[in-house]
Amino acid sequence: MEKILVVDDETNIRNLIKNILGGEFEVITATNGFEALEFLKNEKFDLIILDIDMPQMDGVELMKELKKIDSSIPVIVISTLSEPEKIVNIFKMAMDANFIVDFVTKPFSSDEISAAVHKIMDLQGRKEADLDYKIKEIKQLINLGENSKAREKNLELLKLLPSSPIPHFLLGLILEKEGKIEEAKKHFQAALIFEPSYDPAKKKLEKIGG
Repeated sequence: MEKILVVDDETNIRNLIKNILGGEFEVITATNGFEALEFLKNEKFDLIILDIDMPQMDGVELMKELKKIDSSIPVIVISTLSEPEKIVNIFKMAMDANFIVDFVTKPFSSDEISAAVHKIMDLQGRKEADLDYKIKEIKQLINLGENSKAREKNLELLKLLPSSPIPHFLLGLILEKEGKIEEAKKHFQAALIFEPSYDPAKKKLEKIGG
């Protein structure tokens, strides 16, 4: 079951969204940006539904922090149209960090929020399928010894997944194939910095003595 994090300081909005989506998704709620960050540091989410105007840490600031943690999580922004500058800032940030972002205005109906969620989930599914293809293509190039092409494709992947361990792991495989073991180790270790539980990097380091 996909997990959704709803971040809004209004109790009635949090409860409304949980009631609308709770039968189909696991819905976790947070009252502000700081509380949301704690969830994001400890749990994996498939989608964030985020209010812009919140005390302590608003939606724009939370998006900046999310960019550092995991820019692959799609976001639905919910807000009135009273703060256009913040909305523009979020969409600019989304373009720079390759976020998938949608916008739903308050007040919204059950159908509107449900449709937005399903649209985002569909887009994310297609994006993940495309990423899987890119990763398989890079691995195939490495196996064929076409390291220059593999590096080029991996650089493109790094731009799409800047906070993921996968591009670093794949670069480690390229360097290992080239016989540059010490450099390869550094990138396998870098993969574990991004995700300490990333098993492929752990196994590689065990194998080559990292």
